[in-house]
Amino acid sequence: MSQAAAVRTGLIVKDPEPDTTGCSTVYYVKTDETHSPVIFEGTKGLMSITAYPGLTTPAGIKLGSTFKAVRKAYPDWENPVDGGDTGKGFAQVPGSDNAVYQIEIEAGKVDYLSLEFRRDSCSD
Repeated sequence: MSQAAAVRTGLIVKDPEPDTTGCSTVYYVKTDETHSPVIFEGTKGLMSITAYPGLTTPAGIKLGSTFKAVRKAYPDWENPVDGGDTGKGFAQVPGSDNAVYQIEIEAGKVDYLSLEFRRDSCSD
């Protein structure tokens, strides 16, 4: 989806204090009080939507989910640094060849979650 098409949905709003480095992160989801970014990249369009409280994956993973729940829902999630239960990793979105979940776990719980179009974008 292009940035213009996403804006026309009325579901995202401009961030009054945008981070303009890298990808365009000048929007966030309208219902998100934490202002988690919606990231666009040039002609590629929508690249990433960051989870906010109350948002879950179809498998039920959300901010605060346990490491054990993540591994059960997404057995392919891997922490590329040390393989432990803390760190940043990616899991393939079931049924999609083009999307991944970026899941960051701190002290055994999810503290960051996003849906991203492939990892080879500026949203890495």
